[in-house]
Amino acid sequence: PLKCVASAARGVSKSGITSWLQRVLSMTPVKGTVAHMNTTRLSATAGVVRTSRSSHHRTVCRGSAEYDGSKGAEELPGGASIGDYSAIIPTEETAAGGNVGGNSDGGKPVMADMSKVTQALYLPDMASKLVPVCGKPRVYEIQAKGKTQRLYFDAGDAINQITAWLDDLEPDWRSAYGEVSLKPCFISGQIKSGKSMLLNTVIPAVMAAYNNNMFKDVTVMKLDLRDLLPREGFYRMCRQLLAMVVREARDLGIDTLALQDAGSDLQNSDYAVIIPDITHIFRTLKVPLLVLVDEVQQLLLPRNDDGTLDQVGMASARTLLKSLLCNRNTNCLWAVTGSGMAVFWAQLALAPEHGYSMLTHNYVVWLPATHDKGGMNAVLESLVAKQPERGPPEARTALLGWAANSALLCYAFEDIKPKSREGFYETLENFIPRKLATEA
Repeated sequence: PLKCVASAARGVSKSGITSWLQRVLSMTPVKGTVAHMNTTRLSATAGVVRTSRSSHHRTVCRGSAEYDGSKGAEELPGGASIGDYSAIIPTEETAAGGNVGGNSDGGKPVMADMSKVTQALYLPDMASKLVPVCGKPRVYEIQAKGKTQRLYFDAGDAINQITAWLDDLEPDWRSAYGEVSLKPCFISGQIKSGKSMLLNTVIPAVMAAYNNNMFKDVTVMKLDLRDLLPREGFYRMCRQLLAMVVREARDLGIDTLALQDAGSDLQNSDYAVIIPDITHIFRTLKVPLLVLVDEVQQLLLPRNDDGTLDQVGMASARTLLKSLLCNRNTNCLWAVTGSGMAVFWAQLALAPEHGYSMLTHNYVVWLPATHDKGGMNAVLESLVAKQPERGPPEARTALLGWAANSALLCYAFEDIKPKSREGFYETLENFIPRKLATEA
């Protein structure tokens, strides 16, 4: 393969070839050694490589003839897309910054877009609207299609924080692959402080209204990792995660070569195939995607069969998370939260730092543990208006004084037994050990 590259890159400096090789080898998820590239087969259609990892064969589509990488240097085309990564073999023109194949973007790699979406639910179609409530600062009405309207109290100025995150990533959104890694958004706060609502409702609503519908073509994928089973160990969790991603992508109508390969590989017991499949799906995606991940701590706490923490699996989980959140694909945007954010931050501190440190390469939305009682009272009035039978009036007043924030207020209100004074006080007495302590 090195002779093939040298022949295809005549006229390019040795340092240019070396730089290109380092780029390809660092990005392409090749099993085993570089020697596997000897089995490269090049065939026909659109300039995209399809990898069959079980046989270690890589099919590169370029031109109309079929080439075998072992036949000789002269038969390798002058440009190719390798592993769906838009890596171009340098020629005199590209090394000097010229264009390739009619591309006018200053010599940026050309890559056929094989990703497609059919019957997808785009961001404007699924996002709620946040309408300010007159006379009540930072209180918004959540207007969602086909759902009962609710109130949102933005006690932590989260809407402006999310807008600042979008301002920060806007210049690099959907830019050339590999030039930058978009900062993921981490929503951090205590248990029952409104993190999941912010992730699943407020972020899509803010993005849908941002900058003249800049994100109108974005598809939203929601991954709730509470369905993962840590006691089955890290590698079994990876199979569960891959199955979840493939299922969600198919439900959204997303179709890529990487997803097709991953669907086939789910039947494979080789975890050296399963894990790269997960990152490969998101690295090669060419349709704009917002990934909302909840209960992220589930992935970071794999356990052995005896219930003890799987230390090796935890290290692998940190590396996998880093590969997903800092994948240099500017078509893919991540927002992450979970009940155990203390676990999440502790694991980030131990994650590998190559390229980007996740402790610094992020944008954090901080949610306060306590809210102003004025905004909380507006939320309580809204709850009572919809369910007037739930609890006596004096009990509601006590609930307002008991709850520290509006998220906890809503959660406890829904737990009150209708028209039962005893039920209300029983709820407060048992709420912490029965709900919060269990979740913690």
